[in-house]
Formats: sequence, structure tokens, C-alpha cells
Amino acid sequence: MEQNSTVQINTERQPEAPKHRLGVVIDGAEVDYTSIERVDISLKENAHDYALIILSGLSPLSITEYDGRPVQITVDAPPGNGFTFCGYINRVVPSHTVTSGKANRSLFQEGHIHCLGASADMRGKRNKIWSNVKVAEMVAEMARTHNFSYACPDTTPVVPRKVQDGASDWSTLREVCMESGLGVNVHGTEIHVWSPSNYLRYGAPYESLGTHEDSRGITSADRGRILEFTGEFGAAKDEYGRGDSESLDFIDTYGNKLTASAGQLLGKSRYGTAPLSGLVDHLSGNAASYDDALRKLSANRAYYSSYEATVHTTGVAGPIPGSAVGVNGFKTEVDGEWLVRDIDMYFNRGHFVSKFRLTRDSKGTEYRGLGVLNSYEVAPPPTMRNDKWRTTNARGYKYASV
Repeated sequence: MEQNSTVQINTERQPEAPKHRLGVVIDGAEVDYTSIERVDISLKENAHDYALIILSGLSPLSITEYDGRPVQITVDAPPGNGFTFCGYINRVVPSHTVTSGKANRSLFQEGHIHCLGASADMRGKRNKIWSNVKVAEMVAEMARTHNFSYACPDTTPVVPRKVQDGASDWSTLREVCMESGLGVNVHGTEIHVWSPSNYLRYGAPYESLGTHEDSRGITSADRGRILEFTGEFGAAKDEYGRGDSESLDFIDTYGNKLTASAGQLLGKSRYGTAPLSGLVDHLSGNAASYDDALRKLSANRAYYSSYEATVHTTGVAGPIPGSAVGVNGFKTEVDGEWLVRDIDMYFNRGHFVSKFRLTRDSKGTEYRGLGVLNSYEVAPPPTMRNDKWRTTNARGYKYASV
């Protein structure tokens, strides 16, 4: 049974909200829009997709029958790509207050339905030893195991050894990707692996975010209008700072102790001007080889950014972790391309707003790198088989990354 129906729950769009349509299907049944108070969708790097549905008046039977059932939430927000959440109900939190009467003929006036994305299927524990395996090979095997499609860079590091000892596929893949300077998510039924260092070339769904400093004015209902911007800038802003150059020791095949340096990773995207802290770091630990040392140094660099920002906007659906977004209108070096680490979408009775967590490692907009590859391809649609989300096409897509 496919769950592709979309029922419009925001029939009366608020005047300050961008055009959008939201549909919710729980266990194959369209949810009556009048019973939905709020829907939140959260997409964060290296985490399960998450959704919260707040219902007004929760049927007593639903309290237990909803547990573990499939959910699909469809967001249409033209002219963008939109987004479809596919997952399972992870937790039901009903509430009853004696002084509040009934809601939709139920004593449970409100129910919070917490949902995890389809990657929840990857949580079961198992034991396996991975030796001299490329990240892409691990991704392909896990995609076959869980009937997912996948998209992964065509060049991924080799992991010398990883012991999956009573750990889930999801936690193991997440750790390996982060240890290799990569990010991973499962959107719909596709394992999506991406590199923070070359997001500008990848071409994942893009969005332009702008301030009110234009003819449209601050009350415009256009998508992507910046409502709040809070930044934290500094090349050495944490307690111990962060070095412009980092090094790590390794032992070569002849037993010699050598050192690899990650100085060349600074400003790797060749976009803008990289800020400098004036510090040099020598990392603790060691590596199995020169390539393994660079893998670890790249990972250390991938999850630290000189510039970070939390940006609230009018509703946007389409960008995902690994996308680039443009920030415009501040007329400073804040303007330019930023990497999306997280995006949250909030829907409430016709309102639609988004919150981004953005990072970048440079200032300005001068680009001296290679052209955009537009390597991103839309994932095959998911379908429901035997109460489980499965891909309609077991595609293994290795996209150009250099």
C-alpha cells in the first residue's frame, strides 16, 4: 500500500505566511485538518529525521494503537522542491485536564505524536567487523540490508578497521561518516552522504534568504525572508582556540614515525577568504597510514566552523543538511553562501516559519574554485510494504565530488 495522499490542513493561510500545503497521513489514513494544532519537522546533520504532530482531541484507542505505526508528512511550498517526511510513530504523549472538558469528543484534550524518520529501522543492534572498507561500500551494504536507496560521493576514505560490537547500523554509519569528515542523513528512504568541505559544488536544493532591505518590505509573505539572525563569529572562538594548521603522527610501513598536516584543508572550498587564528595544533592519538591521518584531520576540520548563525525565516521547504543557502541584504561580508547543518520547519494553523543552523569557513563572496557540479539528484520515492518504508528503486548513486 502506498501512502502518497496529501490532505490540505492549512486551508486558511495566514497573510504573513508563504504559500504552502501540508498533508499528514498516519497508518494509511488521512488526518482531519481540524484536529491538527501543530506540526514540526526537524532535519539535523547526522541525526534521524524527526517530526512532532500535536493533535487536538486524541482518541483513547489511538494512544496505544498509534505506537510504531507509519507516518507520512508532505510539504508543498512552490516554487521550491518541498519535502516529504516518512517515518514511524516513536512515542505518544496524551494529556488530560479535568477542567478542560472534551476535545473532539475525547477526554484527552491533546496528544503529542513524536515520530522518527525511516532510519529508525536501522536501530537494531548487530555485530560485525569492518576492515579496509570504503565508506561508500559500507553505505551500499546497509542500503541493501534495509531496502533503501543511497547517494554518496564517488571518492570516500578507506576505514582501516571498525568494530560494530552490539551497535546499530545507524550509530555505526554515523560514527564512521563523522570520523571521515562526512555527514549522513536518511531522508525518505535514501541514505544521503555528503561532504561539508565541498557543499558549494554539490548542488543540493538551494534557497536564497534575504533581509527586508528591498522593495518588498518587512511584511512580505515571500519565502525565505529573514526574521531573526543570530551569529557567532571567530576563528578561535572556543576556549582552546582552533589552529590554522593541524598535524597528526602516523607510523609508515617501515616503522618510521611521520607527521601529516592539514594546513591544505584550510579554505578548501576556495570560496571567500579564510579567517586565521594564528594557532597551530598537534592532535593527540595517531593514524594507521598517511591516508588515515588525512581522514582524521579532515574530520576534525569538517565539524568546526569559524562562522555560525541561527536564522529564522518565513517558511522554506527544500534545503536539507548539506545544501547551500545564500544570505543576502546585510551588505557586509556576512552575505554569501552558507552550509545548512540543520533546518526546522514549523506549521501552526496556517503559519509556516523555518529555522536554519548555518556555518561557513570564509568571509566575502569571491569564488576561486571549480564550477558547481550539480551532482545532486532527487531520491526515488518511498513506498510502504508490509508496514515498512522501502524505496521504489534500489538506486546506488555515487556522485562526482571533486
